[in-house]
Amino acid sequence: MAKKLWVGTTSTLTGAVTATAGVFPAAQDGAALGSSSLQWADLFLADAGTITMGDDGDTTLTHVADTGVLLNSTRQLQFGDSASYVAQSSDGVLRIDGEATVDINASTAVLVSNDLKLDSDASVLGFGVDNDVTLTHVADTGLLLNGTMQLQFNDSSQTISSTGVILSIAATDEIDLTATAIDINGTVDISGLAVLSANTTIGAGVAGIDYTLTFNGADNDGVITWAEDEDYFTFSDDVLMSTTEKVQFHDTAQYINAPADARLAIVSDGDIELTATDIKVGLASQDANIQALTDAFDMTFKQADGFECARITDGAKAVPTGFAAVQTAKGGFGYRRMVISHTQANTTTSTLTLAESGAIVQLIGSGTGFADLITLPAITAVDVGAFFDFVVTTVFHGSDTCKILCETAAAGGSQGFCLDAFNAAGGSGDEHTRTAFSAGATDFLTIPASTPVGTTVHVEAVVGGSGTMWMATSYTTGVTVAASST
Repeated sequence: MAKKLWVGTTSTLTGAVTATAGVFPAAQDGAALGSSSLQWADLFLADAGTITMGDDGDTTLTHVADTGVLLNSTRQLQFGDSASYVAQSSDGVLRIDGEATVDINASTAVLVSNDLKLDSDASVLGFGVDNDVTLTHVADTGLLLNGTMQLQFNDSSQTISSTGVILSIAATDEIDLTATAIDINGTVDISGLAVLSANTTIGAGVAGIDYTLTFNGADNDGVITWAEDEDYFTFSDDVLMSTTEKVQFHDTAQYINAPADARLAIVSDGDIELTATDIKVGLASQDANIQALTDAFDMTFKQADGFECARITDGAKAVPTGFAAVQTAKGGFGYRRMVISHTQANTTTSTLTLAESGAIVQLIGSGTGFADLITLPAITAVDVGAFFDFVVTTVFHGSDTCKILCETAAAGGSQGFCLDAFNAAGGSGDEHTRTAFSAGATDFLTIPASTPVGTTVHVEAVVGGSGTMWMATSYTTGVTVAASST
């Protein structure tokens, strides 16, 4: 039968007390376990033992076997007063509140395994014993580094900082900005070398805006301007191409450059067009020269329609078959004419071309007797005015003759000569004879055998086309130059 032990006002129990049900106060909040001067030594609770606090047991501290102790629900461990505590404010959230400051002091490091959030606007992260560096949240904007403090990278020489109006990005070697596009709004001041290793675009495609590139020197400035509406560049100063560099047009075969000092070259693989009212050459107090760049070729002058109107012949140029070059110096109008020679050598035809128009043709008798032939070039309407002067420089052999043929003479064409023949040794009335033009009937001239040195025959085309007419004049003595038909 259970018994009860009643203890008086003050009693002492010696030895262990074993309870099989519990030890209870006589009334709610009716007794203390120990006192301010008589404290219990140790309290031992079994696994999952609980310390329950409060009249209604609202706060419990439960042992979690081999783990720790568990404070129930959202109850708090408070420190100093109710404003400083540690609690689970909701499932999965541990809250540490300090009335003013939560001081976490670790000799090595405080580790945060995941996100660290400052959940109040204008919150500040402070660094240093005297809090000299701070990083402050600017609501809905970003973070603010205080004063002139720096964000450093790798070492103290790689920094980003601000003086209040100037943002400085410093590096010992290179600042690398990598992006599809970098947009800079404002003036850019580059005090060192600027290297642009990719395409560079100036302007945003806005109509009516000109763009300038200014070179601001101590004594002189230079400006390159892109005139957007006019569609061209303007340069405010001279442009100097150093050494032999070129200004090229359309492709690399057309350019202007200075291949050597005191020489300017304008080169084209086609035409060079000079459009002006007047084209003037020369320097003060000296002759002006126009000189061909290649030897052994003529220089021609042509009208707008492409027809030749003048030619400066080159003595080194190859002459037609059957003729030989006499001049080694340059020929040309207003100075000296082209001079070629033809030696009586056979009975085949040697043909002149319009390129030899104006030439003096020396006729050299061979002394062996040949009936040689010289054919004049075909004359169209635009070729009228072509002329040749034939001069006998070596007497013809007694059986030598030379015939000068119109271009169609061999085929019996409709061309011909009108001849005025002068013979200084002719009898009365024979000093001058005229042979009228007759198409196809006067199509060659014959310079006869034994023609003396000094005999000249001048022929000049006055009508072109199928009915080509040559005016011919001959001067000789003792023989007669005649016009006949083939």
